[in-house]
Amino acid sequence: MTFLKLTNRKGERHVQKYFYKLNANNRINKIVREVYLRNDISCGIEKCNICENNKKKLLDGERSILILDLNTLIKYMDFLYDCDIDNILIPLSIYDYIKSFNKILYKKLRNLCYDVDEESIIEGSSSSSSFNHNKRFCVFVNTFCKFTYVEDNKDTNGFNKELQEIIKIVIWLKHHNNKLNIKVISNNKLLQEDCYNNDIPCSTLFEYVNELMKGNDYNKKNKEGKKFNLDTLKMYFEEDILNEPNDSKADHTESTCDQKTYHTLNNLSLDSNNNNNNNKRPLYEPHLSKSDMIQKLRENKIIKGIFSVICVNKLALVKFSDVDEIVIRGTKYMNRAIHNDVVAVEIIDEPNEDLYEEDYLEEQISPEEEEEEEIEEEIKEVGEKVKIEINNINKEKLQNSYIKNEDVREKENVIDIYNKNNNTLEKDMINLYEKKMNITYDKQINENIYNNVNNRHISEKKKLYGKVVGIISRCRKEYGGIIKEYSNNLNNIKKKLMFFKAFNNKIPYIMIKAQLEDELRNKRVIVTIDNWDIYSRNPLGRCISVLGNCDDIETETKLIYNEYNISTREFSESVYKCLPPNNWVIPDEEYEKRNDFRNVLTFSIDPPGCQDIDDALSVEFLQQDGNIDKNYIYRIGVHIADVSYFVKQNSPIDLEASKRCTTVYLINQRVDMLPKLLTTNLCSLVEGEERLTYSCIFCFNKDFDIIDISVKKCIIKSNKSFSYEQAQNVIDDKNDESDTAKSLRLLNKIAKHLKQKWSNDGALELRGNTEVLFEFEANDFSKAKNLKPYVCYETNKLIEAFMLLANRSVARIIFQNFKAASVLRRHPPPKHEYLKELNDYLKTIQVYDFKYNTSKDLSHSINNINLKNDNILSNILKVMVTKCMNEAVFISGYNVHNNDMLRHYGLAADIYTFFTSPIRRYADIMVHRILNHIYEIEELDKKYLDVIYLNKQVALLNDKYRNARFASRASVDFFSYLYIKKIGNQITNAVITNLKKNGIQIFLIDYFTEGICYLKRKDGFLFDEKKKRFIKIDKYKKELFHLSFYDKIQVHMQVDNYDIKCQNHFIFIKKI
Repeated sequence: MTFLKLTNRKGERHVQKYFYKLNANNRINKIVREVYLRNDISCGIEKCNICENNKKKLLDGERSILILDLNTLIKYMDFLYDCDIDNILIPLSIYDYIKSFNKILYKKLRNLCYDVDEESIIEGSSSSSSFNHNKRFCVFVNTFCKFTYVEDNKDTNGFNKELQEIIKIVIWLKHHNNKLNIKVISNNKLLQEDCYNNDIPCSTLFEYVNELMKGNDYNKKNKEGKKFNLDTLKMYFEEDILNEPNDSKADHTESTCDQKTYHTLNNLSLDSNNNNNNNKRPLYEPHLSKSDMIQKLRENKIIKGIFSVICVNKLALVKFSDVDEIVIRGTKYMNRAIHNDVVAVEIIDEPNEDLYEEDYLEEQISPEEEEEEEIEEEIKEVGEKVKIEINNINKEKLQNSYIKNEDVREKENVIDIYNKNNNTLEKDMINLYEKKMNITYDKQINENIYNNVNNRHISEKKKLYGKVVGIISRCRKEYGGIIKEYSNNLNNIKKKLMFFKAFNNKIPYIMIKAQLEDELRNKRVIVTIDNWDIYSRNPLGRCISVLGNCDDIETETKLIYNEYNISTREFSESVYKCLPPNNWVIPDEEYEKRNDFRNVLTFSIDPPGCQDIDDALSVEFLQQDGNIDKNYIYRIGVHIADVSYFVKQNSPIDLEASKRCTTVYLINQRVDMLPKLLTTNLCSLVEGEERLTYSCIFCFNKDFDIIDISVKKCIIKSNKSFSYEQAQNVIDDKNDESDTAKSLRLLNKIAKHLKQKWSNDGALELRGNTEVLFEFEANDFSKAKNLKPYVCYETNKLIEAFMLLANRSVARIIFQNFKAASVLRRHPPPKHEYLKELNDYLKTIQVYDFKYNTSKDLSHSINNINLKNDNILSNILKVMVTKCMNEAVFISGYNVHNNDMLRHYGLAADIYTFFTSPIRRYADIMVHRILNHIYEIEELDKKYLDVIYLNKQVALLNDKYRNARFASRASVDFFSYLYIKKIGNQITNAVITNLKKNGIQIFLIDYFTEGICYLKRKDGFLFDEKKKRFIKIDKYKKELFHLSFYDKIQVHMQVDNYDIKCQNHFIFIKKI
């Protein structure tokens, strides 16, 4: 609560406040602001006789009022947020610092201090939160109060100023109301001493909680109304207990818990189970400080980019532009960066091996396997000790044998490189040497790298390699997954450790500082990461909430929403107030303004059961020159729901839609971008109802060439709502000569003409028979009765063609007439090396005519394979080509610098946008508003001319649109898992579509889907990099068979018994 009165302002004064800000060019600017100091600032205390308080959230003056310093707030924010403690006053100076220091902490503090309505007013946001706002937290505006303001001067550093501010606030509050009981909470000795000198009670938060717990049962509230238990101490105050002086520990044990409980807590401490960090070998390099990173960024010695994990603990990419990226190899060089962090990277020399980011399949190994790898790494880094051991058992003979066989392997590329020697000890040491000594040469290379890093330039190499040297900003979020208990046998000490495995395989295992209680077993939980030091292989975190039971549909759906940051909150009251009444009818003035298409034959074609119908098509046969037989022209209307009529600019419903950006479709439910009154009623182009539309009208001649295009506001009345199958049946029924059938057949002919033309230009047809459709019993999503391929009719392609035509046409209109504010869709060309690898695969199965230099070449290659009538190969090829593609993204007109930035590679379109789905995409609404501005229907808001706003909104569109796609895929995977779980594990046939170092990607012929089958060296599978194949050997190292691209295999499909993610698991059985 922040409260400023607007009366009694005599005696106020103003001062100048300055600060420094780093701009986009990494230059420091001095900013000067004039601050008015007032004498009418509210104290924020309930029932104060002096202040006129009318806010809901005020402090209770009859209880202790706590003032926390900055360090305490940062360190214990989660404790304050999660636990039963309140009546806290937050100085505005500290609140503002946290706002700039850490957005995640700020969001939590904001939720503590403000109700939703207040938050919306103060922050200019309409977002809501699920947080319970019963706690009493108050922001005191000390930086605007005449009596508590502390001036900046050369002798005052940040901490001294904070100290003075807290003391001044307490003194003023005491003067304001001498009955108040105010306590300062701080760990800082200087502030504690200053409070003591001013007769102000001061303690640490741990001491304060201890005080509350004295003489009270853990599970009962004390006189302050607080409730704490042992778990609270374990989770939040472990460090305080460990750092307590010995003489005070006895005190603590007697006052807060019995001796047994205290020792239990101490034993649970992660620090107490580990050796002192001073005696441990660091696993990572320390990160650069913020100031060092800023300096090195200005000097171009490091690069800022987004850290994207390819295979956890193995490979990652750091993208620092749309097309440029740096490869990060191995845990050491990843240096504790987590997926989607913004990191600072230093360029290093190219590693010895030519390792590409696509060399591994995404995989998450268990902590036990990680432990084995850690031991191996430690042994590698002390390779000299291993050399000494090998010297004791005939080192020269061993090395000669190994090197000789290494030469054979490299030159002849055979797998049987092991000496067949009856000496068991020697064979064991060969294996030891092979596993442990590979680091020697790499280590020497890296030492040379460090000496030459600063002399290199980014442009010297096509593929860049680097290491993370700092974290600019953490992508801090709450991860959903499951907690597992594992045994740790390091140093011959067996103990249980708790690890959290996230739903996202790109997140490393997280150590949990708690016991695995029964309420957490087999539950989906939410965990947050607290820290990750240089001595720990895994980050340290804690559980903050429980979602529910594993395998439960509702729980797993929550998990998907959490993972992909999809808001499922209800629309606010302010949003609903923007809606028209349920009985709304089209106003008379709209009939006068718009073109009337109500009497033109119009229909929609959608999936069965579709309720949010965005589009409809109208067909007119026009007579020209009186010659009915030869000179017909056809007028086709592509009518799109006019959502912008109902969603006004800058209204609460518009702000909410701009945050959601898209409707999210899962198998069992959907999350709408707009309220259902619009999506399924007033905006939906349902049969028999008059509706407002934004329409593209195309006129075709008899050869199906476009002779005229116009964009109009219309009113339509749909004659029929078809499903794809129903419309296809009408087209195929030769006895049906109705106007509707003739119109559908005409549309189908025009669509085929358009598709062929675009295909000749290089448009790619990548839709294969890989989509699946679930059938449920009586709409019960827990009872899937069948899984079958999604049938694609000609009518699917018919609708697609006309939507593409409208989007292409509108894109050209908005870019030519209002380039700066236009919102476009671009698709960069694919990576050449990906297509080259695919071409190499195809050559192994005698497909030599695969060309890919241009989109036209690639399109013709795909079509040629389609003509061979090999449906399996055709589907696999389309899937693999799709994976070679870069992601299509939204882009604003401001950022278009050349024509290449406009091009959509996959559609072979010079320019493209989204116009045809405004019910479910916010980008389409933005495009409709640009058209309104161009045609002088409604003036565009000035924010569309603000490049900063537009770029932020476009970035959010890309993020939300991507997450919605991933969420939909995750939902399909989960229901596939449920289906296989119901019918039981299956043995089925598959085709190998890709081979990586740790396994194969497969296409399941009977289930029309993809999967991953991991192949391990310990099971006798060895990867031949040069020939891109796996070789299976027996226990005598004899080759049994090899696995290559497009080989037919048999796999055991079963539900994943690891319980990390509800998904199907594939085990190799045999080659067919």
